[in-house]
Amino acid sequence: MEASSVELAIIDLIQDLSSNDRRERVSPDTHLIKTGILDSLAVVELASKIEAHFAVKLDSRVVNPSYFATVRQLSSLVPK
Repeated sequence: MEASSVELAIIDLIQDLSSNDRRERVSPDTHLIKTGILDSLAVVELASKIEAHFAVKLDSRVVNPSYFATVRQLSSLVPK
Protein backbone atom coordinates (compact mmCIF):
# COMPACT_ATOMS: atom_id res chain seq x y z
CA MET A 1 0.00 0.00 0.00
CA GLU A 2 1.33 3.44 -0.91
CA ALA A 3 1.92 6.03 1.78
CA SER A 4 -0.66 8.81 2.09
CA SER A 5 0.34 12.47 2.19
CA VAL A 6 -0.21 12.51 5.96
CA GLU A 7 2.04 9.45 6.37
CA LEU A 8 4.75 11.03 4.19
CA ALA A 9 4.63 14.22 6.26
CA ILE A 10 4.95 12.21 9.49
CA ILE A 11 7.91 10.31 8.04
CA ASP A 12 9.57 13.67 7.28
CA LEU A 13 8.97 14.79 10.87
CA ILE A 14 10.54 11.56 12.15
CA GLN A 15 13.55 12.07 9.89
CA ASP A 16 13.93 15.60 11.30
CA LEU A 17 14.20 14.09 14.80
CA SER A 18 17.01 11.75 13.76
CA SER A 19 20.60 12.86 13.86
CA ASN A 20 22.28 12.98 10.45
CA ASP A 21 24.37 9.91 11.26
CA ARG A 22 21.33 7.89 12.30
CA ARG A 23 18.76 8.50 9.57
CA GLU A 24 16.54 5.46 9.31
CA ARG A 25 14.48 4.22 6.41
CA VAL A 26 10.93 4.52 7.64
CA SER A 27 7.84 3.17 5.92
CA PRO A 28 4.24 3.52 7.08
CA ASP A 29 4.46 0.07 8.71
CA THR A 30 7.94 0.26 10.27
CA HIS A 31 7.67 -0.38 14.01
CA LEU A 32 9.09 2.85 15.41
CA ILE A 33 9.54 1.73 19.01
CA LYS A 34 10.78 -1.84 18.53
CA THR A 35 13.39 -0.71 15.97
CA GLY A 36 14.62 2.05 18.27
CA ILE A 37 13.74 4.85 15.87
CA LEU A 38 11.67 6.46 18.63
CA ASP A 39 12.23 6.38 22.36
CA SER A 40 9.98 7.91 25.03
CA LEU A 41 11.51 11.38 24.64
CA ALA A 42 11.22 11.24 20.85
CA VAL A 43 7.53 10.27 21.19
CA VAL A 44 6.87 13.52 23.07
CA GLU A 45 8.96 15.54 20.59
CA LEU A 46 7.19 13.95 17.62
CA ALA A 47 3.78 14.61 19.18
CA SER A 48 4.68 18.28 19.44
CA LYS A 49 5.85 18.36 15.82
CA ILE A 50 2.66 16.64 14.64
CA GLU A 51 0.51 19.14 16.54
CA ALA A 52 2.38 22.08 15.02
CA HIS A 53 2.56 20.68 11.48
CA PHE A 54 -1.08 19.61 11.22
CA ALA A 55 -2.52 22.29 13.54
CA VAL A 56 -4.13 19.65 15.76
CA LYS A 57 -4.16 18.95 19.49
CA LEU A 58 -3.39 15.35 20.42
CA ASP A 59 -5.11 14.00 23.50
CA SER A 60 -2.50 13.41 26.20
CA ARG A 61 -3.72 9.81 26.51
CA VAL A 62 -2.42 9.00 23.03
CA VAL A 63 1.03 10.52 23.53
CA ASN A 64 2.65 7.26 24.53
CA PRO A 65 4.58 4.52 22.75
CA SER A 66 1.57 2.26 22.22
CA TYR A 67 -0.08 4.83 19.92
CA PHE A 68 3.21 5.70 18.23
CA ALA A 69 4.05 2.17 17.06
CA THR A 70 3.91 2.90 13.31
CA VAL A 71 3.45 5.88 11.00
CA ARG A 72 0.19 4.34 9.77
CA GLN A 73 -1.09 4.26 13.36
CA LEU A 74 0.02 7.84 13.92
CA SER A 75 -1.68 9.06 10.76
CA SER A 76 -5.02 7.86 12.16
CA LEU A 77 -4.66 10.51 14.91
CA VAL A 78 -4.66 13.31 12.31
CA PRO A 79 -8.12 14.35 11.11
CA LYS A 80 -8.52 13.98 7.37
